[in-house]
Amino acid sequence: MFDTASLDRAFRLMDFDSSFNTRNFDYDIQEDDTSFTLISDLPGMDKKDIDISLENRLLTISAIRKKEDNAKYVTSNRWFGMNKNNFRLNFNVEEKDISAEYSNGVLKVKIPKSKTSSKKIEIN
Repeated sequence: MFDTASLDRAFRLMDFDSSFNTRNFDYDIQEDDTSFTLISDLPGMDKKDIDISLENRLLTISAIRKKEDNAKYVTSNRWFGMNKNNFRLNFNVEEKDISAEYSNGVLKVKIPKSKTSSKKIEIN
């Protein structure tokens, strides 16, 4: 049975924001008690052509694939150019502990949840 509550929660926690004039890549987001893990297939990419950044709670993952300069293509069905997704992190994270690995064409970005809880502020 399809669990719409979980899907709604995931979209509230990670707000997808596509970028203009770029190709967006497919991804999955997994959650456990301590973290979220974003998993994306980026086959044929070199690790040096993948960039991951976090600024003002906006996680950006981009990858560039360039055509070979001197290649003569008869036909071309693979994508070339910028491939980019932005994720607004609408929850507290341990920024210093975010990690990524890329192996066999699969990118995994682990985003630890913050261990701190919200604080009640008294009004004087």
